[in-house]
Amino acid sequence: MYLGAGDRVLYALELATGRQRWSWRSSQAFESVVCGGGRVLASTEDYRQVGLDGASGQLVWQLQFRRLSSPQTGVFEGVLVRPEQSG
Repeated sequence: MYLGAGDRVLYALELATGRQRWSWRSSQAFESVVCGGGRVLASTEDYRQVGLDGASGQLVWQLQFRRLSSPQTGVFEGVLVRPEQSG
C-alpha cells in the first residue's frame, strides 16, 4: 500500500503488517498517488509528476507541468493518464 502523507512523505507499507518498506520525501504535498506496472506515480502541488520504483522507492523519472495537476491521474494498460485542466 502507498500513502502520500501530509508531511510530504510518500510511504510504502506492507498491507498485512503495516510495516514500512520505504519512504520518499517530496518538496511539496501530494495531490494524487497511483500505482501500476511496478511503479508508484505521484502528482505534487508544484505541478510535478514523479515515477518511483514500487519495490525500492528509488526515483525513476520526473516531469514538470505548466498547468494544474489533476487528482484524476491514473494508470491504464501501463500508460500514465493525466488529464489537463481543460479536460
